[in-house]
Amino acid sequence: MSKKLHFKDTPPVVISISLVTAICLVGDSMLYIALPIFWKEVGLDSLWQVGILLSINRFIRLPFNPIIGWV
Repeated sequence: MSKKLHFKDTPPVVISISLVTAICLVGDSMLYIALPIFWKEVGLDSLWQVGILLSINRFIRLPFNPIIGWV
C-alpha cells in the first residue's frame, strides 16, 4: 500500500519555496492584467509603452527561467 502524504509531513523549505513562487506568479499575472488598464496611474504617457514594458519583461524572463530553475 502507498503511504498518503500529509501537509504536516512536508518539509518547511518546500512550503516556503512554494509560497514565494505563488506570490511571484500572482504579481507577474497582475502586471499583465493591471498595467494595460491603469497605465496612466503608473506614469506612462501612451499605451504603446505598456506593450514595450511587457515585452521587456517577457524577454528578460526567457533566458533567466532556466537559471532560476537551477538555483
